[in-house]
Amino acid sequence: MTLDELDKMIDLYTAEGGPGLIKLSADTWCAFPMNSGARCADQRRGIRYRGVRISVSRAFEDQVLSRAEAMALGHDGFEDLTPPPERS
Repeated sequence: MTLDELDKMIDLYTAEGGPGLIKLSADTWCAFPMNSGARCADQRRGIRYRGVRISVSRAFEDQVLSRAEAMALGHDGFEDLTPPPERS
């Protein structure tokens, strides 16, 4: 999944307040450029992109989950959705 594809998938959830969780394979995560806009603000909030938590594992397939799906997995630290960052 590319950042552009990820942004499109995130935007599909805007009517619901944003997606609940982004699950990425380790290969996808490592392929993201350093200026992707994804960052770990602190250990409690984890890695975030556009306000959405990212979980990374080599066992994951790339997917964007709704808030209901994320809550079913025990995730509930939702934040406001932010616009895509400027990338050069």
